[in-house]
Amino acid sequence: MILEKLKKVHKSQSGVKSKSLSPYIIIVISNNLDLIERIQNYFSAYSVDVIKYNDNLEAIENLFNLYFKSKVYVISDELTLRDNGGVEKFIEVTKGRVGTLLYGEKDDLDYYWAIKSSGIGEYTSLSDKTNQVFNVILYFFGIAKSSSSHWFMISDTTPSHGSQILQHLYKNLHLYVKERPSLNTLFINLDMYSISLDARIGKKVDSKIINSLVNDESLDIKAAQEYIVKIEENLSYFSIDLLHHTNLNSINKISDKLMKFFDLFDGDYSYIFIYVPFYMSKLDVYHQLISRSDNVTLVTDASLDSVYMLKYITEQEGKSLNTNIKTFRCDVNDEERYLLDEGNIYKKTGQKISYTFNLNNKKSLFKKGKSRDDIIYRLIKND
Repeated sequence: MILEKLKKVHKSQSGVKSKSLSPYIIIVISNNLDLIERIQNYFSAYSVDVIKYNDNLEAIENLFNLYFKSKVYVISDELTLRDNGGVEKFIEVTKGRVGTLLYGEKDDLDYYWAIKSSGIGEYTSLSDKTNQVFNVILYFFGIAKSSSSHWFMISDTTPSHGSQILQHLYKNLHLYVKERPSLNTLFINLDMYSISLDARIGKKVDSKIINSLVNDESLDIKAAQEYIVKIEENLSYFSIDLLHHTNLNSINKISDKLMKFFDLFDGDYSYIFIYVPFYMSKLDVYHQLISRSDNVTLVTDASLDSVYMLKYITEQEGKSLNTNIKTFRCDVNDEERYLLDEGNIYKKTGQKISYTFNLNNKKSLFKKGKSRDDIIYRLIKND
């Protein structure tokens, strides 16, 4: 009886005969209609069958047996599971057999890693309306070439801050991931002012990678790993001082190769942070990084040069930029650089200022911030 019901559901959901089973199956155990609709809408563009399952978790074994030739991924939420054996039962019947994604009420990184360590493949909060986590499922199926690395591009929009922003971001990222052993992170530094940070970390300046890209030589992941410095067990550092080895025109010419080089790291890390300075904003690689990243963050002040840079970037990227961009305003009142208020910045650029932080404040990046890792937490959670 259960098998007959499942075949009927499969037929109505996928529009194919029950005998013609899809190689990719997503089973949804949820009473959340909005979540179900988002899953169905997203995966309708791929050769993936989405099945809603309402029976007891004990009986899901029959469904796994029916689709034994397919790759299966199960999505559920904590609220629905409370009335169906709980998260523990969900883990018991799925662990080691299928891919799993759990939606929960907590939007907390520590809880995220606790859930993952218990046997769940992926976890995100119900407030997460993005499709970022769905890419993990496509990678699981082998449909998407990209894996589950999440990319974050951070850019300064004015030369006035020098290496302050870079040093500040690196310091706080270091502290953040050091306390979270499961957070395997790569920090890529593309700043021409990187020498001081390189020296602090113990990385020697090396032009071999740039020369190889300019000379059209191929680079594999093994070669790339040789240039990475391991700071902590879960934090690695990589830098290319682009402007000391080439010029802006040359960077444009190798932008595609540079992006392919960065793609070599995809999948080896949970998070990839890329710091890109203001001088690269008119280059192809800058805009490729924007489109490639899950989260783009611009650090700006209210000076005219910074506002003009914001305006240029916003106009270049158009509406697509607004879907994943956050702007932090650098508080530099000592220099009296506030020429425009936030309302005028928005009027001139179309870009809202999300947060304000003060570089001179040793205790917190934010005037009202609770901790010094707020900026990194906000970047990762994309709030």
